[in-house]
Amino acid sequence: MKFTSLAFYLAVCPPTLSAAQPDAAGPAIVANHRAIFSQPPARIPSNNSTDAPLLGNGDFLAAFGGPPEAPRFYLCKADLWDLRPNGSPRSLARLDLDFPDMKGAGYRVEQDLLHATTTGVFKKDGVTLTVESIIAATENTLFVTLSAQGGSVAGRANLRSPDDNGQATALIDNENPVTIGREMHGGGRYFFDGQIADVVIGNEVSPKPPTNRPMKPETFSATTARREMAAPKFDKTVGVGAWIKINQATAEANYIVSKGEWNQAYSLGLTGGCPRFAINGKFVQMDKPLEAGKWHYLVGIFDGRALRLFVNGALAVGDASVPADGIAVVQRSYEKGMIRPTGAACALSLPEKTGTFVVAPGKSVTLAITASGLANMKDYRADAAKRASMVTAGSIATSRRAHEVWWADFWSKSFVEIPDKALEQRYYLSHYAMGCASRLAHFPPALYGWTLSEQTPMWGGAYFNNYNFFAPFYGLYAANHIEQVMPCNDAVIDALELGRDVARDESKYESMCSNALLIKNAPGILLPVSILPYGIAGAPTTWGQRTNASYGCVPLASTWYATRDPGFAKRAYPFVREVATFWEHFLVLENGRYVDKNDASLENSGRDTNPIVAMAFIRMIMDLATDMSTTLGVDRDRHAKWRDIRDHLSDYPQCTVGDLPKGSRIALPDSPETRALPIFRYSETGNAWQNDNAVGIQHIYPGNGIGLGTRTDLLPRAKNQIAVMARWVDLNGCNSFYPAAVRVGHEPGEILKNLSHWVATSSTNGMRADNPHGMEQFSTVPNTLQEMLLQSYDGTLRFFPNWPKTLDARFGTLRATGAFLVSAELKGGAVNGLSIFSEKGVDLAVQNPWPGMKVRVTRNGNAAETTTGERFTLKTAAGEKLSLSPE
Repeated sequence: MKFTSLAFYLAVCPPTLSAAQPDAAGPAIVANHRAIFSQPPARIPSNNSTDAPLLGNGDFLAAFGGPPEAPRFYLCKADLWDLRPNGSPRSLARLDLDFPDMKGAGYRVEQDLLHATTTGVFKKDGVTLTVESIIAATENTLFVTLSAQGGSVAGRANLRSPDDNGQATALIDNENPVTIGREMHGGGRYFFDGQIADVVIGNEVSPKPPTNRPMKPETFSATTARREMAAPKFDKTVGVGAWIKINQATAEANYIVSKGEWNQAYSLGLTGGCPRFAINGKFVQMDKPLEAGKWHYLVGIFDGRALRLFVNGALAVGDASVPADGIAVVQRSYEKGMIRPTGAACALSLPEKTGTFVVAPGKSVTLAITASGLANMKDYRADAAKRASMVTAGSIATSRRAHEVWWADFWSKSFVEIPDKALEQRYYLSHYAMGCASRLAHFPPALYGWTLSEQTPMWGGAYFNNYNFFAPFYGLYAANHIEQVMPCNDAVIDALELGRDVARDESKYESMCSNALLIKNAPGILLPVSILPYGIAGAPTTWGQRTNASYGCVPLASTWYATRDPGFAKRAYPFVREVATFWEHFLVLENGRYVDKNDASLENSGRDTNPIVAMAFIRMIMDLATDMSTTLGVDRDRHAKWRDIRDHLSDYPQCTVGDLPKGSRIALPDSPETRALPIFRYSETGNAWQNDNAVGIQHIYPGNGIGLGTRTDLLPRAKNQIAVMARWVDLNGCNSFYPAAVRVGHEPGEILKNLSHWVATSSTNGMRADNPHGMEQFSTVPNTLQEMLLQSYDGTLRFFPNWPKTLDARFGTLRATGAFLVSAELKGGAVNGLSIFSEKGVDLAVQNPWPGMKVRVTRNGNAAETTTGERFTLKTAAGEKLSLSPE
């Protein structure tokens, strides 16, 4: 079901009280944009960025790959992580579709951004196969609808573990006798320690425990006892069952049944107390050890395709298990040795209970893959399987309608419209990706968002605090997509106790940095370079950087100033206060200024003094702590110290181009004029420059240290910094370089030209093959365009502050500092249609969009007053709508 008119959209998405009104212009503009993939993606599966079409609802995610004869959906779950120090996100499953007759077919995949629908169209010899898919926005279900024209297409669906290469497991039996009580390597090893009873081996073994308890228990020592048992050879299927009682769950291995070494024929045993069933080296194994001193009934079953392991009649683990009801389930869990357990499962109701089907003209086939995780409910496997079994045509229609309503509401939050439709398309594509990737509380997207390989993601896929984690969210605040930001805020706030522990003894978390002066017994918080969900440490290093926790205040500050939500301030303030506390005690007061010593400006760059980004962040944090505590009515006694630090902090390190070390990368021609240009140094003493990142402008953005309304005395130097660095396409930091260029007034035509080149050389899905950081690319275009059209970072609204006056443009309900929703249009070089909705009743400061003219102010449709001046301030009331126009 697609929305056929904006009137229908407004009928199903009535105005809400949280905004001025949903704006129908957003969906209308997005309806013009598609993402077209003309060939199968090459970077899937991938342990870093991918070029595949992306789907998701912020919790359940998928990427679409494979050729026409073998389409593949790579599935992942936001809460499925290996949560131990230096752990990583893990992939969940893969849906394999096989259409042998479509080999060599033409390939086209189109993503409809308005409806968040991905459609593959494959044509061969007059037959067209269409594969339409969505991940429902309001439930964890992937719907795949298959239809055909011009002829029928036979297919098969398989739900597989991500490590399953699709090759069927083969049972190759041997002549060895079945040995009970040990594994038969050499003279024997891994003897069973405990009791075994009632061993059964056959083609058909029921997983249900016998009605009688163990009838003939045998005691086995951990070193000698064993016996042999006669059994026929099996060539296709086999089942092994037994009652067991182990003496301890910590033994290296306990073998119940084997036919040679563990990887020969079949075997059933335990490793570290965890049951394991193997067929010729392929095995399934539980993550949890069995309880010692208690009888358990274990059964391993191989049905010719899948291995399954049952404990006391319940399926414990299995790859693509296919029980009699035709529900395929893949489950993954990470519990043993974890600081916090995680687990997830997905399920598919197989067509015809076998997975085979025929797609005929006029007779479509819809597959529904349901998912659930420990973050959703305790018995996530049962939940996924139950929901898969309950899918009906009616429930599919209901889910699709809810999906399209959610996405229409998402697109109504704000809009941007510009003449360059390629940039406009990338603007909405980027927001689509963030809408797909981020919504689950406490589990923001990892470094690559989509975990698509069994191989550990590059850099562990963790949350990197020295900018990478926070960059994907830069464009969401102004776009009014605060819901997508909140998981990032959760992860920062969750790291509070970890930060305190690192500050108490950095040496416990530092094993890689060679230049840092390790901190001990410091108040406040210090964070390692990377973290995982729930405040678990990532990579064991701070790299000597004292700003890792300070970077975490960027999303907290951006959310607070955009919403002025006291409830959010209450949650975020403890983290902010502890960062401020750290700087209070770490900074050194020398000759009337506060100095940041022994702080690395870059990873492992040494004991630098006054790194340039730290200088901006410290000021930001002192203001943020003061503002939040004022709202909450706490810690007023600390304000004087915070203001003193802000006002007497060392200034940004400065130099000329000619002062830089030999070999420094400079984008301007080498000349006396260039060498004389005043610019910024990366630190006052120590590291001076870096040739391949954008750290040298992050004091401008996201540090908010210099702009059209802040430190205008440094604007010429800042403009030189942009021209000298010119990091328009760079491994690190394009997402901050472009908005920094906007903030300081760099020539807008050049910004747009470079941004268009950046888009043209990116993958169709918005990621880049030449950047190993995946998700961070999704903020570059939205944030740059939004900053060109509207700025408010310093509390003053500036309309089209760095946009070419010859290009018409408009925007609607962009969110500004002070909890304002702002709309305006630039047409024929003149600003009009300017309206502002005040959510919280904060005073409104405006840079006059009509210089030298008086401004008429209309409140809630009634003429109210006239004001004037280059910059003016208006009182507002919560829920009030103001319209401004030149008199």
